[in-house]
Amino acid sequence: MKLNEVDFKKICFIFDLEGVLIQHISRQAKIIETAFEETGIKLRFKIKEIYHLRTYPEIHGSKKFFPAIYALNKSDIKLKECKENIYVIEKIINEVKKLAPMELRQAGNAEIQYMEMRKKPELFQELETVIPGAQKTIRFLKKNGIKIAVATRAHKIQNEALLKRFGLKEYIDYSVTKEDFGMDNEFKQTGEPTLKIAEQLKIQPKHCIFVEDSVAGIKGAKLAGAKTIGVLTGTSSKTQFEIYGKPDLVLKSVAEIKEKFKTIVKLIK
Repeated sequence: MKLNEVDFKKICFIFDLEGVLIQHISRQAKIIETAFEETGIKLRFKIKEIYHLRTYPEIHGSKKFFPAIYALNKSDIKLKECKENIYVIEKIINEVKKLAPMELRQAGNAEIQYMEMRKKPELFQELETVIPGAQKTIRFLKKNGIKIAVATRAHKIQNEALLKRFGLKEYIDYSVTKEDFGMDNEFKQTGEPTLKIAEQLKIQPKHCIFVEDSVAGIKGAKLAGAKTIGVLTGTSSKTQFEIYGKPDLVLKSVAEIKEKFKTIVKLIK
């Protein structure tokens, strides 16, 4: 396939927001730690030390991630194992199963605090930065007539604030957030975001290229028939992608999209 033979207007790049276009982990970690602190739970580790575990579908959504944090905090699982053993997720899930109803309620209360803080874009906003090269990549795609969408678990108000703050809003043709899926924290794993965006922009799902930082998001996009790109600027390592997510391509960041553009377009047959 030659680039001059491609109708770029029939292609859509779908970007996750946090971890793909925006570096968000520092802010997320601060909010989560604050939520547990306000619930009266002292953590034995920093959230940034274990945030990469959130890539797994089993604990990706906050309703599952918070009990996982609580269980990990209570367990004797070492942080070193969390960093080096990609199969540690099975141990953590087993620890969650051991939690008493009262402990699950405590984890749930922390998650409620977290969700309320997430609705305030101004809270700890200084901890968020744009991924280097993201703006240039978005402008490059738009210049070529490609449709651009965002699919994020962030609230609509947060999504709008971030896109506007970092100069991306004018290039986005369509966005979907958790409000579009009944506030379901696991909606990205279903494939529904790709299907909704494809329908809205009149693009075939197989002509969508979903750019994600999590294994859970990659799996969801593949369910919908989209091509997938994993980037290493968020929750997942290359090994995690290769073993669990198996995206069509793994890049260091969205900054590489222009350089790899011909290879990416060839994914769509």
